[in-house]
Amino acid sequence: MNCNNNELKEIMSYVGDESIFFLNESNECRLLSKEEINDYKKHLGTNVDNIIPLIDLMDNNFIVYVKEENDFKMLNTTDDILYKNVDNINNYIELIKSVVK
Repeated sequence: MNCNNNELKEIMSYVGDESIFFLNESNECRLLSKEEINDYKKHLGTNVDNIIPLIDLMDNNFIVYVKEENDFKMLNTTDDILYKNVDNINNYIELIKSVVK
């Protein structure tokens, strides 16, 4: 992957063949697997282009990397809407790190 976003590079370094489950506050989340990321339109049931889906927040909400904007946003796959920026991506990275150790 050719990318200048350090947060994306770090998250992708934890991506493997299996999902990684972790807790964010009181909600269960999961880092998507390589297969889910590579074939995201099939696995997530979305038609949104130019994204890299990363974290399943459940209830059809995902944190995705939007390539054109070089930024992380929330995606709702029910409506295929990118609806807000993710300001705390480093918090998710720390949660993933704590589970992978």
